[in-house]
Amino acid sequence: MLGKESGGSTFDLPEVVLQVLPSDPFEQLDVARKITSIALSTRVNSLESESSALLAQLAEKDDLIADLQSQVDSLDASLSDTSDKLSRADLEKEKLVKENDSLSNTVKKLQRDVSKLEVFRKTLMRSLQEDEENSAVAGAPLPPIIAKPTPSGKCLSPSSHVVSS
Repeated sequence: MLGKESGGSTFDLPEVVLQVLPSDPFEQLDVARKITSIALSTRVNSLESESSALLAQLAEKDDLIADLQSQVDSLDASLSDTSDKLSRADLEKEKLVKENDSLSNTVKKLQRDVSKLEVFRKTLMRSLQEDEENSAVAGAPLPPIIAKPTPSGKCLSPSSHVVSS
């Protein structure tokens, strides 16, 4: 259509395109407008499609962010509970350590008291045995020992020895 009438300026267009272009410049502008419209429409559709895909990805990311935020909130609550439990456990541990120390001291005191009582019992048994041996040698039986309470809370035996009750 355009053929050789264009005056030799081809604007680096392929020969096939030049053959289908109309020879009238206004018709060429109309074709150019249509080509531009098609190109713009194609580009707009492409951008809209890309935009839709990006919006879908954004929505997925927003959902992921919401899920992760929910997990963070849950983990924060769990951490807070665990920290509270740890604090209570530490306080309980301190209390138990103090109680253990106190009980250890009490056990030590009781062991000392038991040792003293054992020594006292052995001494008393030895003394009673010696008294029996002495009375057996003397031949006279000893009167029974009866403890009598005194106002101070101590018992006196007939031999006037003070015996703690």
